[in-house]
Amino acid sequence: MNRILKSLLFAFMFVFSILFFGVSNVAFATTATLSNLSDTLSTQAAGGSSTHTIKFTVHSASAITAISITASSAWGSTPATTGYTVKDGSTVETVSSVTSSTTLITINSSFTPAIGDVITIVTPAFTNQNPGVSTDYSETIDDGNETGVLGVLIIYNNANQVSLTASVGPSISFSVSPSSLTLPSGAGTFLANSTTTNVSNNLTLSISTNASNGAVVDVSDQSSGLYNSVANHTIASVTCGSSPTALNTSTENYGVGDDAGTTGIYSGYATAAVSSVGCLSTTPQLFWTVSAPTNTITSAVYFNALSVGTTPAGSYTDTVTFTATGQF
Repeated sequence: MNRILKSLLFAFMFVFSILFFGVSNVAFATTATLSNLSDTLSTQAAGGSSTHTIKFTVHSASAITAISITASSAWGSTPATTGYTVKDGSTVETVSSVTSSTTLITINSSFTPAIGDVITIVTPAFTNQNPGVSTDYSETIDDGNETGVLGVLIIYNNANQVSLTASVGPSISFSVSPSSLTLPSGAGTFLANSTTTNVSNNLTLSISTNASNGAVVDVSDQSSGLYNSVANHTIASVTCGSSPTALNTSTENYGVGDDAGTTGIYSGYATAAVSSVGCLSTTPQLFWTVSAPTNTITSAVYFNALSVGTTPAGSYTDTVTFTATGQF
């Protein structure tokens, strides 16, 4: 009996040893998995035409000959078979051919990555799914050595967009400097029959506006000339017209001009020299047109007048008004 028990015990231990040591040396197969998978769509809109930028990290240094992309839900159109880019890191790999259906793209491209390399695939645009609601679907990436699954979100009815409105208030600023001038500029007295010595210093007009069509500046004056209240005499303005008027040495004249070549000055005031002027009238006249929104720009304005030997002595005055109007 003891001999039988010993025999059974020996047999049991023999079988256990074989099973233990045999099993302990078995290599269990595992499935290699891609990591850091993503698919960036140029538009997530349902039914929209979108390129796909697919990225993933490999953990195998085995050669790749083809990469497949399988969608769990049919795309809205069959992807084209040209226009694909495959990169291993920054290296552009050759794409020999592509086959496609509404659920599968197979890109034939042969290269050998290093472990940890990031593979980037850029597809041509094709139509997104259009399920009538916002939803997600999966894509399985298989490079022949490893596989991985990623999720893609499709947005219906622009549910990922926000509508923004903003308002910019109208603005216009205008200045005239200085606020007073003397003719002639040295505060002396007129030199009769001279077309150039009775000129004022420059008056600076400055304007800025965000009006879509810019602004216009009109000019008018109080008396249509320089007025001497004691003598009740006016050195009258030149006649208004589309061209400046040259001062006449034998006639009293008065007016305003811009000889600096400022863009937009009306032709009747755009003079080549201070010996010519445009009119001043109690009726506003177009002086300057700024045709678009602008930061501060300026016009250099002068006044000139001519007296003759019979012009009454005394003080002459005029008030000139420049009016700027935005063209919004």
